[in-house]
Amino acid sequence: GQVQAENQSSFSFRIAGRLLERKVSVGDPVSPGQVVAKIEPQDLQNALRSAEADLTSAKAVLTNAQNNESRQSDLLSKGFTTRAQYDQAQQQLSTAQAQVLSTEAKLQNARDNLGYTELVSDVAGTVTAKGAEPGEVVAAGRMVLQVARVGGRDAVFNIPPALIRTAPKNPDIVVTLSDDTSITAKGYLRELAPQADAATGTYAVKVG
Repeated sequence: GQVQAENQSSFSFRIAGRLLERKVSVGDPVSPGQVVAKIEPQDLQNALRSAEADLTSAKAVLTNAQNNESRQSDLLSKGFTTRAQYDQAQQQLSTAQAQVLSTEAKLQNARDNLGYTELVSDVAGTVTAKGAEPGEVVAAGRMVLQVARVGGRDAVFNIPPALIRTAPKNPDIVVTLSDDTSITAKGYLRELAPQADAATGTYAVKVG
């Protein structure tokens, strides 16, 4: 489809939280790797500690279940226990293994979320707009800063959710002018909106 071209980058957090500080304002320069804003990490730090404790507990239950299954297996082979008791031990082991996997996933999610408390610029440019002030609670995807980038422009597409789900992680992209298809350029996925547009249900994709 046809696209618009722009050299603006919008920075937003992937998670909601209270804006702790915004390190730059309109007119300030930014550079790649620069931390431009932070949200309050305390609740996420608490969630990480809770997830770590849950994993420790789940691993302890798993160790007990493994020992019990091994003991029941040995007893079954000697005729000192019933198949029903051994099957129960196996079921408890499967449940404990699933619980460990679940808590490991929650722990990784908690670590990821804590990492999202810092907003880092991936471009060089100048701040042209600010969307939130320190102390405000910002929703995931809400524009906190907008930066006019130094250099080339982005091709901005509106992509349906189905295409987002099926697209490869780092797709090969070729951008073609709609009024002259002989002119093409190789692009790369630079930014994917964290949330769909409320009106259209599509995701804004910026191709560098």
